[in-house]
Amino acid sequence: MGLTTGIHTRISLAGLLTALLSVGLQKVHADQPFAFNPPAFLGAPEVMRAASGNTWRFEGAAAHPAARLMITLAEVPEGLSADDTAVCVDAFLQEIRRRREDAFWQPETPPLRLGSREVPSWRWAGSFDQTPATGLVACMALGEQFLAVALEDSINGAPQSFPAMRRALRTLETQVGEP
Repeated sequence: MGLTTGIHTRISLAGLLTALLSVGLQKVHADQPFAFNPPAFLGAPEVMRAASGNTWRFEGAAAHPAARLMITLAEVPEGLSADDTAVCVDAFLQEIRRRREDAFWQPETPPLRLGSREVPSWRWAGSFDQTPATGLVACMALGEQFLAVALEDSINGAPQSFPAMRRALRTLETQVGEP
């Protein structure tokens, strides 16, 4: 169900995915190049740095322990256009398919609002260690960078946490440029 086509695009996903997910990289706290008012149930972000971008991961606390919100700013890989946000979304969806049992996704309606812009998004569902989960992925061009947002929670927690995270993302402002 991937969105990508062509060998070059698939090869470029490896570098993009590293920047977007920052798996296994050193965690540090740092100033973020964006501002927004996260829901009270999300803790302070941890920053995962990569050569081509950074991911700020906000983890849920007591009320929503499985909730997660990730905001990534990554350079557009060489050979790709900043307008090719499908490659960015596909990188997330392919990683979800790799990590989640029985994962599937579909376009989400309404789009996710990031600051003043509405951004097409994809809803996914799947299990991890036999625990049902759901999430939302959206990506947009921001200058010569991709701004990617991923929400995740348990199936039971999402009906309460997702509306709060969506409202918070409406307040998103970046120092790179207004979304």
